[in-house]
Amino acid sequence: MPPLPAEGQAQHELLLLLRYHIDTAMRYPSYEAVTKAVDFAKAHPRALRGGHFAHLLGVRRWRWLAEQGIYPEVNP
Repeated sequence: MPPLPAEGQAQHELLLLLRYHIDTAMRYPSYEAVTKAVDFAKAHPRALRGGHFAHLLGVRRWRWLAEQGIYPEVNP
């Protein structure tokens, strides 16, 4: 049986990139850093809906995203 694709690895990389962008924007709140973090989060709404992804992102980063107007989309 062939190995399954590394979907978890891609999600893990996405999580690390989002955490990096948010942490950078929180530490150095320039217009460019905040815009990069917000745009990156908006570009991946499906990932933000995942419970495990949300758990790994952390409360502090979710609070920052909420302050920027980013909330996980809910399926209608």
